[in-house]
Formats: sequence, C-alpha cells, structure tokens
Amino acid sequence: MAGNDAYPPLAALTTLAFLATLSPLPILKRAALAGLAIGAAGAVKQTAAFEAVALLAIVLRAPDAAPRKIEVAAAFALAALAAPLGFLLYFAWRGAAGPLIADTIVNALRRPASDVEDISFAAGLMRWLPLQRSVMPIFGLACLALMRRSALARAAPGFPVGALGLWFALASLSVVIQRSINENYLGPTLAPGLLLTGGLVIFALPALARIAPAGRLAMVGLATVAAALYIRAGELKARPETRAIAEAAEAIRASAPAPGDKLFVVNRGVWLYMATDLSPPTARFFPMHMICDFPDAGRGRLAEALATRPRYVVVADRRQRYYCELAANWLVVDDALARSYRLLAHVAGETDSYDVYESVGRMAPAL
Repeated sequence: MAGNDAYPPLAALTTLAFLATLSPLPILKRAALAGLAIGAAGAVKQTAAFEAVALLAIVLRAPDAAPRKIEVAAAFALAALAAPLGFLLYFAWRGAAGPLIADTIVNALRRPASDVEDISFAAGLMRWLPLQRSVMPIFGLACLALMRRSALARAAPGFPVGALGLWFALASLSVVIQRSINENYLGPTLAPGLLLTGGLVIFALPALARIAPAGRLAMVGLATVAAALYIRAGELKARPETRAIAEAAEAIRASAPAPGDKLFVVNRGVWLYMATDLSPPTARFFPMHMICDFPDAGRGRLAEALATRPRYVVVADRRQRYYCELAANWLVVDDALARSYRLLAHVAGETDSYDVYESVGRMAPAL
C-alpha cells in the first residue's frame, strides 16, 4: 500500500506494540514492550503518538493494571522514550540536536498550516474520505464492526473490539491531522481495520453464517487485494533504479572525489549519498522539502545548500514532479548550475535518469 520506505517499518512497529498490549504477558512486561515498540515507531514518524495514546489507555484499562496504574504508566512512558532519546543523544553527539528538534517538533507542528498543503481541517477530512476506496472492504467492514460492537462483544466475549476501535479511530485521526493526505498515510489504519474486519466476519455477520470462517476471510482478503492492486498497479510496476544509481555513483568516483567533498541531490536519487559515501552540504537536504515550500526549508534552504558550492549536484528527470514543486525554486537550481557547474555524466535508467554535475572550479585534471 505505501509508496514510501518509511511506512512499512512504521506499520510493523505499531502492530508489534498492539500485539504486546493484547498479549497474555504480565502487565508490566506488556506495558514496557508496548512502549518500546511504539516509541520506536514514533522515531520513524511522529504520528505514532496517536496510537501511543490508544495503547496507554488500553494498558491502563486492563484488569491486572488496576492495583498498579502508576507503575504501569511509568513502565510504558519510560520504554517509549528509549528510541527517541537514543536518536536525540546521537544527534547531540554529532552536534545536530538543534536541527533535529526543529525539524521533528517545531516544523512538524507548523506543516499543516503551511502553503504546501493549504487546506483546512474540514477540507482535509473531505479529502480523506475518498482515499478509502483503495481499502474499501477493510474500511467498510471495520466501520460496520464498530457499529455492531455490542453484537460482536456478545458473540466473542474475549474479542478486544473497544481496544481495536480506539486504535482504528486514532490512526485515522492521525491521517486527517496531517492534512497532506494521500494513500501512503493509510498504512497505520490497516492493522486495526483488518483485525476488526476479521472479528466481524468470523463472529458477528449473520448473513455469512453459512460460509465457513476460512471462506469468509478469503472473500474479504481477495476483495481487499483486488482493490489495492487496482489503485496501486502503476507503482507495483516500478522498480528501484539500482543500476542507474550504481552508474551515477561510479561516474562520481571516477572523478576522484577528495575528502570533504560534498554531494547535493536536488530531487530524486538520495541513495547516491550512501552509494558514494559523500555527505550533503547542509543539515537540511531532503529533496521534496527543498523543491517545495515546507516550513524552514524550501527556497531559502535550497539556496543555502547550493551556496556552499558542493562539488557534485545531481538532478533527476525533471519531468517527474512532486505535486508541490515550485518553479521559482528550480530557478535557483538552474542559476547555480549555469554559473558554477558542468555536466559530468548523464545516466538513464528504466523509469528515471540522473544528471551528475561537477563544480567547474574543482574539476579533476584531464587524464
């Protein structure tokens, strides 16, 4: 479902957190493991905080938590801090705690009101509803399960419909709050939606009573897969441009980069940083944030990065655009390339291409 490398680990960690919460382990272990997993999910994306609220509420409502709620809450909170605190300490050690806090907290809170999205909460809600077409079997049946929660509770007393409903509701709310609403953001809603759907079709859907439970689940699964394939068929055909990235990296290495040389990837191709072992010129370099107009990024940070005169600049096929790209930001790139760079290599892949530029004042001597 997700066209973003960050979302599979986010969804996996969130699911592990709820599995720990709903497991038969002793309450303090459940709380600590759930906190540890959701804290790691929050280190991937801050919106895991919504699911953390649901987790804490579920843990504290457990019968075995009643006599020791303070201990349980403390175990959960301290474990949840482990991963974020570890990242903060690492960034502080590298002298970058300030940018980390600015980006992950200050600017993240500013984003919904930025010109990048420019939609109100109500408009975001209306944009969120059509997204559900890609997971309509899950969304529809999960909502029906919540509407029939009393019947579900009677049919399966041990089924945690309340806990799953809270998880589903807060995961959905996190999508709406972000306002930059697309199908990638639905990932965290899939696990609770699937569990609610499974509970409904197995225990509380009389219309399907004549069909074996396995058959009912197979019907829902097939319908869900068919809908997802219909919506995401184009992206399933795409493959990482590993060969093109390798060729672009080889072109850079052939020019004999010196220690301290910097690389700036303007739009796509960030794997080149790893492939070449070259660092970006500034602490802020995420392509979408630079080409668009994200808070504390955009044109100013783009100009700042190019003003450092990195030895290499890479521009991917400009015909493939981010939805929020600004033509004025590309003028900054074009001006820097015209004044200070020459084309070192053009590498074409199957679905993308990369133009590698080298600073004209620091070109390697001709062989």
